[in-house]
Amino acid sequence: MFSLPKRPDSIAYVAVAPLGADYRDSIQIGKVGIAGDVFIVPGGRWMIVETTQRGALLRHQYRAVDRLGRPRDSVEVPTGWWWEVSGPTAFWIQNWTRPFSIIRLPFDTATGHFSGPGDTVLLSSTGGFDASEDAGALVYADGTTAYGLWALDLPDAFKGQFASSRGLRSGTEPIKCQLSPDGSRLLLLETVARGGREGRDVVLLPFQGGPPLAHWLMDSLLDESSVHWMPDGLSFSYAARTSGGVQLVTVDVRSGLRHVAAAIADS
Repeated sequence: MFSLPKRPDSIAYVAVAPLGADYRDSIQIGKVGIAGDVFIVPGGRWMIVETTQRGALLRHQYRAVDRLGRPRDSVEVPTGWWWEVSGPTAFWIQNWTRPFSIIRLPFDTATGHFSGPGDTVLLSSTGGFDASEDAGALVYADGTTAYGLWALDLPDAFKGQFASSRGLRSGTEPIKCQLSPDGSRLLLLETVARGGREGRDVVLLPFQGGPPLAHWLMDSLLDESSVHWMPDGLSFSYAARTSGGVQLVTVDVRSGLRHVAAAIADS
């Protein structure tokens, strides 16, 4: 079973299909906006459907319905990405943001109601889990994630040969960088602590390795995705916040000089 795309009238449907074939039937869930994941509660009498309604307030809910789509109960959760597991006595969810809390929602298969408030079972360092059918055990992902930045020639990259001498950076957070048009340098965006606050820096690195060639403070950076090499490879651009609006700034990587290419005032 899976949800069908959003309709203009906001009435959601769940499709019923055999494996490897187009769906043969559908179940109307109601005017609930967008239907997401669908879970069959063990026993087959109920299903739990994820729904999102847009309006004055964005509502993210899990709705318990019978096999004809008739609503029985619902529970509202904060908006965002969730990991879900359906069991015979509980519906389990995990918020896909730190601290990755795993929450147990008791579910009564006799009545189709969520039979109590959510209970946070544990906090994890990353997302992903499953629960045993009797709800007596959990398996979940834990630990740290390691990221590395490597400067490799294509033959080594295709062979999977990562020589330690070609490693430029490592850490537990995603590494954001861009290769210059001529392939000789890298723009690396770093998160740093400065004055008790989180800041952003751009570092210019040689592709072949070695000490940084230049370094710029970027505390006024509007968005990380706005940092780009210019086509000539001699400068890069970024969007900066100002008291009056937003500026498009270019930086000459040879001299370090910054130039305001355009300014957009707040409306």
